[in-house]
Amino acid sequence: MKGPLDLVAGALADPVPTLRQAAEEARLPLPLAIAAAALAVAGLAAMRGPIGLLWMGFGLAGLFFLAAVLQLTADLLGGRGTGRGLLAALALAQTPALLTAPVAALGLVPSPSWLGAALRAALGLWTVVLEVLAVREAHRLSTGRALAVMLLPVVALLLLALLVLGAVVWMGPGVPDLFFSSR
Repeated sequence: MKGPLDLVAGALADPVPTLRQAAEEARLPLPLAIAAAALAVAGLAAMRGPIGLLWMGFGLAGLFFLAAVLQLTADLLGGRGTGRGLLAALALAQTPALLTAPVAALGLVPSPSWLGAALRAALGLWTVVLEVLAVREAHRLSTGRALAVMLLPVVALLLLALLVLGAVVWMGPGVPDLFFSSR
């Protein structure tokens, strides 16, 4: 595996072979360290204080959860990769978060207020694109199937939320009686 600077530069400038190599080698320490650094930078840039470091912990936990959900979904859609490989590639997909500190620094100099928001949105979109590429490369799927792997859990959660909302609306005022009966 390449060194940390090579991986960061590769994930930012030439992501497909970098993510493919990370998925194939499935070595977790270095990609997870890069993801932790990226999430810490993003957290500190967003929260401007030690509480921003919590972002790193929650972000890493979320990354493991995301990898587990996407691994199951990719497997259902015919993916042939491993969970370790997917986690390594998804960890490297968080690399654009390293650029949030320079973007946050724009807020310290006179600049249009929309500029920082637009750059943060661009970094977020770039991260999502890298995550789709990570799924594609880790599981040897087409781009369309990799996108389906990313969207299927979101659609399932939305349908579940609509089902719960529909049940609550259908039950109407009787909902509190389910939890607070007066026996």
